[in-house]
Amino acid sequence: MDDQCSKVVHLFEDKLPKMAKRYEIINYTIQVIAQLPLFLSGSKAEFIHGLESDTDLIYESQTIKATTGVEQASYLTNQRQVRPTSTDAVVVMDTYGTHSGYTKVKLFDVNRYQSKMMIDVRSLCVDGTDYISSMKTSQYWKKQLTNGLIFPSQGMSQQFQPHGPCITFQHGGLERVNDIDTLFSLHCDWPEFANEWRTRHRNFNWPDEKTLAMAATLGGSLVPVGHAYSSEKELEWRISFNKMERQLVLSFNTAQYACIDIMKIFFNMRISPKFPDAFPSYFIKTTMFWMIEESPVELWKPENLYQCLDELLNRIITCLERKEVRNYFIPSNNMMDTRLTFDLDGLLLELMAFKTLEPAKWDKVLQVRTNDVAENDVNVHHVLSNGLCLARHISMNLLSTSEADRFSRCLRHIREKIQRAIDQDLSKDIFVILQKEFETISAIHNLQQKIGDEDALELLLEQQADLTFCSGRLMLASFHLNQGRVKEAQDIAEDVISRYDETIIHYTFYNRDRNPKDEDYHETHRSKTSTFQQTLKRFIAFDVICLPVLIPFYPEAVQKVMRKSKNVLFINPLFYTNVIKLHCCLASENLNKASEVANHLRAFVEENSPKLNQSSDISIYHITAECLKLVGMLREAEEYTDYTVKGLKRSRNEDNSSSNAVSENTAKVSRTDASPVTLK
Repeated sequence: MDDQCSKVVHLFEDKLPKMAKRYEIINYTIQVIAQLPLFLSGSKAEFIHGLESDTDLIYESQTIKATTGVEQASYLTNQRQVRPTSTDAVVVMDTYGTHSGYTKVKLFDVNRYQSKMMIDVRSLCVDGTDYISSMKTSQYWKKQLTNGLIFPSQGMSQQFQPHGPCITFQHGGLERVNDIDTLFSLHCDWPEFANEWRTRHRNFNWPDEKTLAMAATLGGSLVPVGHAYSSEKELEWRISFNKMERQLVLSFNTAQYACIDIMKIFFNMRISPKFPDAFPSYFIKTTMFWMIEESPVELWKPENLYQCLDELLNRIITCLERKEVRNYFIPSNNMMDTRLTFDLDGLLLELMAFKTLEPAKWDKVLQVRTNDVAENDVNVHHVLSNGLCLARHISMNLLSTSEADRFSRCLRHIREKIQRAIDQDLSKDIFVILQKEFETISAIHNLQQKIGDEDALELLLEQQADLTFCSGRLMLASFHLNQGRVKEAQDIAEDVISRYDETIIHYTFYNRDRNPKDEDYHETHRSKTSTFQQTLKRFIAFDVICLPVLIPFYPEAVQKVMRKSKNVLFINPLFYTNVIKLHCCLASENLNKASEVANHLRAFVEENSPKLNQSSDISIYHITAECLKLVGMLREAEEYTDYTVKGLKRSRNEDNSSSNAVSENTAKVSRTDASPVTLK
């Protein structure tokens, strides 16, 4: 087998279990800990994102029950009379007169047994009808995002744009901001008109019977977008099978994963720049489904990767010649019927020219993926590091309250769910680390409530400090500073700064600051020998997290900012280290050194200002301003204060203008349809 083909296939053998574990961690955190009806979907959740892909998050309404027919709708309505539920309404699918693969959604019954509506479903109907408007629903969803009712506001861009059925926004940390496609959906049972997919004859037993049987459990989704050329576009919703699609992709073998991944990379590199969205990623996946169903299993071997790529390319060319991509679940739905012929013809010529090249035409594309192969332990564990970072970010946002009782309830809930994950052996590498951090938070809170023990807290902080390169150690430094142990706090800060070199990877929400390279590491750390815990301790830096209820625990400059914002703060660890160092200098009455550190903070902000603006992360500006005030640099502090106030006013104005597009009635979101422990 060609060496490059072998590397690509083996890369997936190594990568897939880690990506699957990350997916479990994130979904558990979102659905069980945060109790939000959200799940990851699309290419990233299926591990076939090629070079680039948006993060797709689907919100599945828990209070609007979609049914496939009147009989089922009547049954649910009658059951509700016997046993009251929190359902807002029952709706029924109506495919009469719609394009194949689309449906109207008609309001069947509103829950009259509820004292308060979670979602005012009638306000989402087209005026004078019982049909729920896909357009009004998208506007409703945009408003929930804008108001910060679903996602944590820290790191969120204020620009929310429609993208098909999705609302797209940017979310991320200091180093990189990611595009996120969010989608409001209604779950439905598997529709009868898609039963052909479950029963049609297949020569090569793919999907197998076990996978086909999942359809009854997983069902489908209704997403708020009509067919582009429909005269009743506002009334139509698209029927999606995203959960079933993920199960199909998970049934791929490594050769099939490699084939679709390389084809997506090829399109990213050569096709998308010339013909953006002419043949989107979803079309490639659909073509791949048909190809696997219609091909013998013997084809899908690692040594046949070039042949598989050629066959997939031929099928894409055939789709372009026929101007047809049949939906895999509803073949009567030609998904290409809205594409511009001019673009399709140009793309066809491009692919035909590439087809005539020698078999080595795929080598450069394969090389892009094989260049990802690295042997150092940071690369081995970075997928879990990312999963831990995301779980930590979402869980900590639940503790945004400054009310002690509510904080205690939320903290108890989080710790119970983390213990359940450990008991289920979901990922002890991740959840044991989270458990230790939340034990420390609980101990700090207890001490503030005068029911804790300083020695026990210090022991917990020392244990946490031993887990990661700096975030745990900086919490210990904060404790020392809080207790007046200035030298101990300064020693930790100085050590972190001196060791924060090119080997340290900063992980923040959704990303890391750079890709680790083998040459950055000592010979002993270039092979896959370290445990995940050893990697965290040596090389991984997470944001320092500050909680509103624990304000007195943090340095004075951070306290002042938090008293105004009352939000959870996620602070770059190197920045926070210098904040600690500045306060130590002030406590030691070394004003000259404190002023020098303050200038380091200014330099950090100036260097990272474009990234901070892009991610709407203004807390660092505020903290810098407060640090400058502490050393008497009032004029410089005023510059940062003026800048952040203007930026804040601008983002609020954008929020208000976008919110006015939707009636106030649609802003009603319950804890059932948002979250019992709402992320803010």
